[in-house]
Order: sequence, then structure tokens, then C-alpha cells
Amino acid sequence: MLIFDISMVKLKRIVLGTKQLFENEQDAYLNQFDCPRDICYFNKKIYVLDQGKKFVNIFSKQGDFISNFDYNLNSNNMIKNAWSIRVGLDNIVIADWKISIFLFNLDFELKFVLKANDVTSFCLINETRFHQPYLKLVLHCENGDLIVYRISTVLNEMKTSSPVLIFRKNFTN
Repeated sequence: MLIFDISMVKLKRIVLGTKQLFENEQDAYLNQFDCPRDICYFNKKIYVLDQGKKFVNIFSKQGDFISNFDYNLNSNNMIKNAWSIRVGLDNIVIADWKISIFLFNLDFELKFVLKANDVTSFCLINETRFHQPYLKLVLHCENGDLIVYRISTVLNEMKTSSPVLIFRKNFTN
């Protein structure tokens, strides 16, 4: 991972993995990226989806390692081919290639699994409704579907409410 200044002129840091100094070769291997698949920046943190290690590594915006989590352990090995990550208000969303969307909270607890056949891209949009923050999860599918879910970020609702389908349309042209 390369970290540049805002003008993309000066290289500020090169991050090879979770730690910069290693005592032996095995530690060096265990703490390097294996197959970094996607990256997301949110709330002054960089989230790296490492498909090879089945981890999400979290760094400060300067590139200092903060923490990581094993997304397969936290999803009971349900994620087979993680390919994309997005982070929003108390949510980490991981897409399993053309199968499912996994929603975790920032404590890395699995909240929901959405079946999402043929999803090829997605995004999170931070919104406010009735003075309460929430997320919109927008899915674009290979078959032409555009699907939008509303995800509550209210703490007492997060454990009980599931994402609400608010829009679905198929665009064939």
C-alpha cells in the first residue's frame, strides 16, 4: 500500500502489511499482505481487505497499523470469495463475489447477511432521516438490477432491525 500526500506528488509511506519491523522471516510473512483485494477510507482510517489472509487490516491515515479482524472467523466461514469492502456509520460491508453481502458493526460482529446474486459493485451513502443517521446500501447487479437498502445505525435498533429494501429496479437498456 502506498500513501501519498493530497496532491499525489510526494510518497509519504509504503506499507507492506500490519507491522513494519520483524524479528524473523515467519513473522515477516505472517504480517505481510497476501492478496489485498480492496481498500476503503472512512473516518480517518484505511481498511484493507486481504482476500488471501481472510482479514480486514485497519490502519491510521498515516499508515500505522491499528487492528485487524478475521472476517471468516467472525462470519462462521460463510465468506468464500471476498472481493470488496465499504465502511460507513458503524458498519463494515464485505461483498462475497456475486453471492452475498455481509454487514458487520465496528466491533466486528456479524449483523446481517443479504443474498445478493450477481452484485458487481456497491456503495454506502451516509444519510439522516428524522434526525437519525442511517446508511443507504446501493447494489448494482450484473443482470441490470439496481437495489437500495436502508440500514439503521441507531444503537438500540442495530441488533434487531434488518436492512429495509427501499428501491429495486431493473434497467435492461
